[in-house]
Amino acid sequence: MLTIDVVVPTYNRSALLRKTIASLLRARVPAEMSRRIVVVDNNSPDDTRAVVGEFGTAITYVKECRQGSSSARNAGIAAGESDLVGFIDDDEEVDARWFEVVCREFQDAELDFLGGPYLPNWAAPPPSWLPPGYNAAIGVVAPKTRGRMDGTFPGNLMGGNAVLRRRVFAEVGTYAPNLGRSGKGLLSEEDAEFYGRLMEHGIYGLHAPDLVIHHYIPESRLTRAYHRRWAFWRAVSQGFLDRQMRQPVAYLLGVPRHIWGTAARNAARMPRHVLDRGSEGAGFAAELSMWDLAGFVYGKHMVNMDSFYGERAGSNAAESETVAKADGPGVTVRAVAVRKEEVAGGEAASGHASGGTDVRSRRRSSGRGEVGSLSGPAAAGSKFANVVQKDRSLQDIQLRGVVSDLREKGIGHKDGGFVPVPIVRVAKKDGDIDLQGVGQT
Repeated sequence: MLTIDVVVPTYNRSALLRKTIASLLRARVPAEMSRRIVVVDNNSPDDTRAVVGEFGTAITYVKECRQGSSSARNAGIAAGESDLVGFIDDDEEVDARWFEVVCREFQDAELDFLGGPYLPNWAAPPPSWLPPGYNAAIGVVAPKTRGRMDGTFPGNLMGGNAVLRRRVFAEVGTYAPNLGRSGKGLLSEEDAEFYGRLMEHGIYGLHAPDLVIHHYIPESRLTRAYHRRWAFWRAVSQGFLDRQMRQPVAYLLGVPRHIWGTAARNAARMPRHVLDRGSEGAGFAAELSMWDLAGFVYGKHMVNMDSFYGERAGSNAAESETVAKADGPGVTVRAVAVRKEEVAGGEAASGHASGGTDVRSRRRSSGRGEVGSLSGPAAAGSKFANVVQKDRSLQDIQLRGVVSDLREKGIGHKDGGFVPVPIVRVAKKDGDIDLQGVGQT
């Protein structure tokens, strides 16, 4: 039996989320496949939790308090144990054959990941000025010929329509939490960065043109202002990544020369585009190339990502007090993050406990309790911490680092509980327990 967890990160889009969940439940599931849907609520202030509750036990609800699409995806990965992990965004609806395509392709035991197209579901007619080459701004990915996704593939593995074997995350790590959208801006490139790691490790993947999702495109994305913001912030992300992953091309002032050249050529052509009404799209694309240049320079030379994310991290850290004891059966354990300075040798440890409606039923037993699944940015050289449930009623949660026993770093028993002081907090609400990490530093 092939098993799959479909992770749906969501933020404040409950009406669209309802349609996403309904499409997943409508889609045909082959007899030889078992499906589980995991909705990761990334601090939504709307009625997201109530909407998930409308579907009863068909959905596993996970709360991820660290803002950002990458953090939400990572929490979803940690919340299950299925063979496959699929990702669908909260403004999408899957095609009726989506699970059948997944099941068909993963009959190949060598296949490790699968991607597919995004077809548009327009909220309003698309304007004539939509710029060629910028389909990603509105989230449209045209179907391509079925084939291998490798260094020659024209694109990458987009996280709104992707399926991977769980073992891949143990090898290459999870999504980079300092990339991806958040309330702070339109940072992106988390998919490109993750896909780069897949390529570096020689992971085998395919593009399946019939693995279709229908992506809702609201009117708010059909504006020039949105496209300018998107182009700038995507380029900021690319510039930031270039600090660590320099491209094998010629550079000028720390920026690839082709970016300068494209912007210069397009600046020279803009007067012609202004006079030619039939080239509205090309003219706007020319303008966006200058936003690309400005964003890349800012991301490469100016932006401080620690400060950029500092407000979010500070918010989480402020909540991060003593943690420790959880009681009550049938609770949901979400995630743990351990700061590297609290582990011997200065090595980072990041671990996650599985989440769900009944954690106990999805654990593997060990002599010392129930051991949670592991996840983290292996590409960054991180090591992991285990989450150990000391008994089946979750009356005691214990953290153990694989580098050293965390007891040596100020973590010990207190009033019958196991207490890591600055690392995580436990928030219990309506029978759920969230282990909220302050994030890696």
